[in-house]
Amino acid sequence: MEKSKSKKCPKDFKKTSMFSSFDSKKKGNTGRRITLDETLIHSSKRQRNKDFVNYIKSEFHNMETRTIENVLIYAQQLPIYGSLHIDELIFESQMFRHFDITDKFMVSRMFTMTSHFRKTMSVLEYCILICTFISDEPRHRTNYAFNIYNFNGDGFLTKSDLRYMLTPAIKRVHMNNHEDEEDEEENINYLTEIVLKMIDRDGSASIDREEFAQVVKHNSLMLECLGPCLPSNHHLTNFKDKILNKENFEIMAMFRNERRDSLRVPISNVIKQGIQQYYPVMLEFRD
Repeated sequence: MEKSKSKKCPKDFKKTSMFSSFDSKKKGNTGRRITLDETLIHSSKRQRNKDFVNYIKSEFHNMETRTIENVLIYAQQLPIYGSLHIDELIFESQMFRHFDITDKFMVSRMFTMTSHFRKTMSVLEYCILICTFISDEPRHRTNYAFNIYNFNGDGFLTKSDLRYMLTPAIKRVHMNNHEDEEDEEENINYLTEIVLKMIDRDGSASIDREEFAQVVKHNSLMLECLGPCLPSNHHLTNFKDKILNKENFEIMAMFRNERRDSLRVPISNVIKQGIQQYYPVMLEFRD
C-alpha cells in the first residue's frame, strides 16, 4: 500500500495510509502490536473520542467536525457493550441496512480490507470507511475502490486481481442460468480482457493507483468497474440525511438500538439476485 504523508496523529501512534494499520509497536517481550483503539481504551471516554475525531479530521480535512462526531457516535453503537470492535456479522448487516451493499463476496472483501485481515474491525476503522462513503472529495472513494480491487496489496491492478474480483459474479450468473463450466471460463477470460483494456492506458498489463484515478476521472462509472463497493446515490443520500446537520444527542437516540436491530434480520433473507448487483457497470469496448 502507498504510504501517505505524515500528519499529526495522537501521541505515540504510528501514522500510515488511510486503510493501513493504525498501530504502534508495544514495548515488552511479547512484541504484540496494539491498535489505537486498544491503547486509548483506558483513557477517559471524552478524551478518547476527541482523539478519534482529530485523527479522522486529519484525513478528511473538508468534513465538518460535527459530522465526524456523529459518525463516531453511530459507530460506537455497533460493538458489544464495553468493546471498541465490530464483528463481521454486524458489519454485513450495516452495509445492507444503510447502504444496500448486499453482495456477500464484496462485503467480505470490504471487511477484510478495512479490518486489515483481523476477525474484528475497530470503531476507528469503521468510522474512516463511513467518512469515505459520505466525503465530497472523490479521491477518498477512488483510493478506497483501488484498495478493494487490489487483492494482493502490491499497488497494482493486474490481470490476476481483475480475474479474482470478476470470477464470483460470472460463476453466480452461470449457476443461475445452468450453463456449463467451459462457457463460464471463457466468459471470465473475455470479461477480464475487456476490463483490462479499458483501464490499462499505457498497455503495461498493470494499473497503478494514479492510472486508475485518471480512468475514473475520465469516466466516473469506472470507479466500480470490478463490482459494487460503494453505496448507491439514493442510499447514500438517505444516510447523509440521518447524519448531517444533526445534534449529537439526536444521533444517539436514532442509533441507540442499532446493534440489536441489526441482529434481528438474517442477511441471507434479503440478498438480492441478478447480474446488476454483481456487475453494475455497462461496458463499452471499442478496438
